[in-house]
Amino acid sequence: MKNELRKTLTFVTFLLMLHVSVQSQSSILLNETFETMVDFPSGGWDVVWSHGVEIEDEMLRISSGGIILSPEVPIDWNDTDQIRVSFRYNNTVTEEQESNIPMTLNLSLWESQERSGNSPTGGHITNYKVLNTTKQFKTVMFSLTEAEWEHSSLVLSFNFEGGTHGSSASFLDDIQLIASKATAEPVSDFTSDLKTATTNQSVSFFDLSTEAPTHYTWLFEPAEDVVFLEGTSANSANPIVSFGNHGSYSVTLLVENSFGSDFISKPNFLTISCSAISNDYYNGHISSVTINENINTSHRSQYSDFTWVYNEVDLSVLDQLTISAAADNWQAFNSQMFWALFIDWNNDGIFDSAPYIEVNSHDSPGVVWEIPLSEDVEEGQIKVRIILASTLEDAETACGNIAFGEIEDYTISFVRSDDNGAPTQIYSPKYNEKPVAVYISGNRLEIHMDNCNSDLFSIRLISLCGQVLKSVQTNQSVYALDLPSHSAAYIVRIASASRLSVFKVLNR
Repeated sequence: MKNELRKTLTFVTFLLMLHVSVQSQSSILLNETFETMVDFPSGGWDVVWSHGVEIEDEMLRISSGGIILSPEVPIDWNDTDQIRVSFRYNNTVTEEQESNIPMTLNLSLWESQERSGNSPTGGHITNYKVLNTTKQFKTVMFSLTEAEWEHSSLVLSFNFEGGTHGSSASFLDDIQLIASKATAEPVSDFTSDLKTATTNQSVSFFDLSTEAPTHYTWLFEPAEDVVFLEGTSANSANPIVSFGNHGSYSVTLLVENSFGSDFISKPNFLTISCSAISNDYYNGHISSVTINENINTSHRSQYSDFTWVYNEVDLSVLDQLTISAAADNWQAFNSQMFWALFIDWNNDGIFDSAPYIEVNSHDSPGVVWEIPLSEDVEEGQIKVRIILASTLEDAETACGNIAFGEIEDYTISFVRSDDNGAPTQIYSPKYNEKPVAVYISGNRLEIHMDNCNSDLFSIRLISLCGQVLKSVQTNQSVYALDLPSHSAAYIVRIASASRLSVFKVLNR
């Protein structure tokens, strides 16, 4: 009876969401993916100053630093309740110049591109957001109302600062400005930039609700030691939050507009693990970690969060988990290295297994763990923590500070491949849960997207080496994509303003 009731409620909810979405009035003011741009600046973009700006891998690459201006877009506040702004960015840096991380991205709002020197001459809000850049791509999303921005036009000013000339570069991609006006009750939805984090690490939450909400209420359970950061609060559209305790957190978002209200609750939406850092990491650190042949290199750091790096283990093929790590520049007072591997098997934020401890010397700065996988290991995600320490005491504890060495966190996705080579959706904290389905027939992919709002989707077919083989844009709900004729594995990336889905496809 409960299952039938749940099915009925789900169907009714879907009809209501469809009805509301169709009525929603929204228009795309700016949608820049740099996929078709060859030269920069073009398409209304401008450069105030830079050490070099170019298109690379269908993204905008800013060498070391610079100020980039988006095209000027008109705003009709008589027909607009809200403008949602979103973009992605990151920073790359060489090993020799790692001290330059983090660079800073100062986002300002300008009324127009007119300026005197480097400063705007019209209306503006300087440093509307000040963001640190990291190796991991980060998504920024926020909403503007007429009360915050009364002007009839808008330019985004991206000011990248802090890099040394020739040593680092920042990337900017997927910039969207969408204007919307409420015509019905809102439909609540949200996502976050992380699905797994450590205690006191900042997590950004993004409102994805339809119908231009005007009031927001965020609830976190458990509520103890939940802290809102950077001036945000439980009533912000896109709050930034940290969590003081480890474990699983459920999140609820209540939204309201002049037509009514709606809420959505997502149980166990976020997993928080205990934090751990090294007090002295400069003279010895983890240089690389390999998880079943997937190699990730890293710079020295007190703690590195690599949970966004995708690592897949196919349970249909492998019966053991192989993890290796290497160290560099080991100059500790103790020539021995103590390696520890902790595993959170059920991804509840608690490292519930005893650590796998290995010891080696300065002359052999590496370790290999081979962990048998039992038949009862299920599909899903686990989290692992690797600690390099100078004492056994530091290596035996997953949480807290260590005197010397480094700590790195990773996630591993267990999957079971389909005999017919069906696409496998990649599960990773940086991808949200919006419904997208991919089917394969021969050399053709059929992509089904929940596209009630006629969103513009960017679809890319990417080789495992990172080469973009095909790139298209569509607002259709179903799109057919032909694969190359030869047998190979590919990545399919499907993105819009509010969703990002990634699939691995094996073409046989």
